[in-house]
Amino acid sequence: MQQVITTKTSSSVLVLGSSSSEVFDYIFDKSESYYSYWASGWTSRGLRKQDSNIYIEKILSHVTRDTLVILNFGLVDILFSARRKIEYDGFYDFKYYLVEIFEGIIFLCSFLKELGFNRIVAAFPSPVVALGDSYWNRSPVKGRNLPSRLMGRMYYDLYQQVSDRMPAFGCFDSLSYGVKRGYLLRHEFMRAVDDHHPDYIKIQDVVKEELISIDSNLPYRHIPLTKLYKSKSYLIKGLKEKMITRPSTMI
Repeated sequence: MQQVITTKTSSSVLVLGSSSSEVFDYIFDKSESYYSYWASGWTSRGLRKQDSNIYIEKILSHVTRDTLVILNFGLVDILFSARRKIEYDGFYDFKYYLVEIFEGIIFLCSFLKELGFNRIVAAFPSPVVALGDSYWNRSPVKGRNLPSRLMGRMYYDLYQQVSDRMPAFGCFDSLSYGVKRGYLLRHEFMRAVDDHHPDYIKIQDVVKEELISIDSNLPYRHIPLTKLYKSKSYLIKGLKEKMITRPSTMI
């Protein structure tokens, strides 16, 4: 784990990212000190678009600038957007694609600093989950699937690139099989049924440990959750059109 930010007096935390950010809902309490602003389908590559800047500035207008901001982006680009580009655009330049994902995260970090936020960390809370073609063929995002180990390595490499440019933490050492198996999520942290999200109950302590080393004074749950609850998808496209954040499904 890389030491990223020294502890400040602020006790509020904000999460921006895709649906894998829901793990933070399991870690933090439902309170005025926690802003759960993640959304399904939120890509890193889209962060550089003007509509994204306008949306983020709007939804963060009331957030105090000493809030710890967690950015969790990249998985949607690797798991879903890439397969569409392969199928329909004949895409194959994975190295350049990874640069585009990286640049989106760095751009957002710079934009948030311009807005006055000074405590920003990129998070990579779970390695890629290895799933078979039968799972991906059911995806609404049509296209050819990348090999699991390639996607796992891409996500790990993204973490390495981002951590060289800004504060970041990842849980690959604790949760993955390591480089020989593509930094994929270990089987014991997967859900009982196939899902590209990990079991948040099983990984929450690992992620929380990383966060406590950044700031121990955040609104963590006093009593940890012991079972998964039903989530609901709110796509970033619709939220941006209405200029709102997703309704919380936390318990």
